[in-house]
Amino acid sequence: MSSREAEFRIRTWLQTGFLTAVFAALPLAGMAQDAPSLYVAEDGVELQGEPGEDALAYLRVLSEVTVLESSGDFTRVSVQGWTELDADGNPTETVYTNREDRMQSGQLGASGNDIIESTEDGWAEVRLSGQVRTDALTEDPAPLHDQARQIYQRQCTLCHAGYAPPLEVILQGRAPHQWPDRRSHAMESGISEQDLNLFMRWAQAESKAQVDGDR
Repeated sequence: MSSREAEFRIRTWLQTGFLTAVFAALPLAGMAQDAPSLYVAEDGVELQGEPGEDALAYLRVLSEVTVLESSGDFTRVSVQGWTELDADGNPTETVYTNREDRMQSGQLGASGNDIIESTEDGWAEVRLSGQVRTDALTEDPAPLHDQARQIYQRQCTLCHAGYAPPLEVILQGRAPHQWPDRRSHAMESGISEQDLNLFMRWAQAESKAQVDGDR
């Protein structure tokens, strides 16, 4: 689905009163479970408190966000995850969807470090809400998945002389948290940072789906 179609659907939700009904009927803590979700369609999308302000975070491609409201060119979303604490107890920049899989959902910006909910075992829970560009969101991540597969076939065969292992074999052999260790190896193919981030995020999600399916 195109970004224009995604924007149209967001506006439709608002016009039909869907979001208004959800917010009026539910306490704040329950909104994330019932509000519609979209996916980030680009890497490094700025999450701002208001358009033009310093970024709270830079969102990773394929990260899932919860829609709060839309005003045309911008959509207010919420993002939650975890970040590790350094030796002094301060949050590091990277935000993960959870503490086990190390799937990146974003990088904290200069104004995002103050939004910490709680700490536990060297980790801090992060909850952010702000504005992102509507055209940087999509309801259907399938085209991005297809693009990630094409990146694998195009880039990995450069080093493996046309015999890159089938994706299914690669995905079965690694847990989500193991993929970041392959970044330096992948860089040898000359892959761009944007393509690498898309492939890594997709590969982690696919590995997680297989791991969860085996449990």
